[in-house]
Amino acid sequence: MFEYFYHRNGKPLGHFHVLNRETGQTVFADRVDLTSREARAKLLPVLASITKEAPGTIEQTLLELAVQEEERAAARREARRQKPEGQQPPAAPKWEPAAQDLKRAEALLKDPNLLPKAVDLIERLGVVGERGLSATLYIAGTSRVLKKPLYVLIKGAASSGKSFVQRTVASLFPSSVSVFITDPTAQSFYYLKEHISHKVVWLGERKRQLSEEAVDSTKAIRELVEAGYIVKQIPRKRPDGVFETMTIAVRGPIALIESCSHDAIPEEDRTRQIAVWTNDSPELTRQFMAAYAARKAGNVNLPSEEELAAWLALQHILEPTEVLVPFASELAKRFPAERVECRRAFVLFLAFIEAIAALYCRQRETRGGKLIAAPEDAQTAEALLQPWLATTLPAGVSPSAAKAWEWIKGQTGPFRRKDLEAALGMPERTA
Repeated sequence: MFEYFYHRNGKPLGHFHVLNRETGQTVFADRVDLTSREARAKLLPVLASITKEAPGTIEQTLLELAVQEEERAAARREARRQKPEGQQPPAAPKWEPAAQDLKRAEALLKDPNLLPKAVDLIERLGVVGERGLSATLYIAGTSRVLKKPLYVLIKGAASSGKSFVQRTVASLFPSSVSVFITDPTAQSFYYLKEHISHKVVWLGERKRQLSEEAVDSTKAIRELVEAGYIVKQIPRKRPDGVFETMTIAVRGPIALIESCSHDAIPEEDRTRQIAVWTNDSPELTRQFMAAYAARKAGNVNLPSEEELAAWLALQHILEPTEVLVPFASELAKRFPAERVECRRAFVLFLAFIEAIAALYCRQRETRGGKLIAAPEDAQTAEALLQPWLATTLPAGVSPSAAKAWEWIKGQTGPFRRKDLEAALGMPERTA
């Protein structure tokens, strides 16, 4: 008398509805995840009151629908991955740097100006006036070699160059250590075909996420960042018709870098991120236009293929490592503690120091096979993370808010938001 339908199409919550076959009318409809035991348990009494079927029968039907949808999703993924038989492309060869590139990379790793040179290269690739942001992202990507890599969020107004900076920095990391996911879903990380341990994952623009369902959709990302692995159990029907539980495990750790142009970020994610900001000032806009015009006129000093290959080889050389910070206790005494957010901020600050030491691995001492961070690594970390620390630690505000407040203090009469926008060249949303 009743027929059940369920399809998810790669979304966290699927469309579920129950049809009365006699009347042709839908008697129940909702968006749920039938692979969740809790979701099925909530549906049972509701469906039993509508269909008058036994709860056990309904539970079996829901399980079958969940399995069928997982099987369809797996078939779709496999179909996208493979071409028709006889047209399979040859497997792409694993990327390996040439011997001369490795030699140049070793020379770079021994250069005291290694990080400034990386930023210089990023500028020559087209990024204008974002030296601090470029350096921070490069270090964050390098943190992939740590036991607990970094999670960085690039914030800024639309058209401020967030994605371009991200893509440019990513171009210095070879395909062997990079994973690009432009539109991740709640389930996408569980079904990756490649190993992602000690890689840097470059995500696309972050969606607005404040609802309970949206917060759940980024749980896999949080677990990969926090625990270094994720595990999922789903029902599966064996050939003999018996249901069993299948476990999917994905191992990290991973470095994670994404961008957004809004503040709709759940606390669960925000406290695990280091936030960095693009410069949206009129002065930088003018510099950008001048640099872009010069590039279009051919008046640029682009890096050679050999130069880029050396930087790719540099990241290829770096291996998973453990870093000791001998002065961490002294930093702990000086670090603010007025807000509970300071706890996680301190952990991230130390991880950033470790990532800098890992980049300078050929110039740091070792003890028992572990790198020893130098005081200059902490100085670099403090200089680069100052805007983020200012928003996270007591009485902190964002760079845009600080700039706005300086302008406001100089006003002697009434003013409107539009006056603030015009004076500082600030987008409406930021103002």
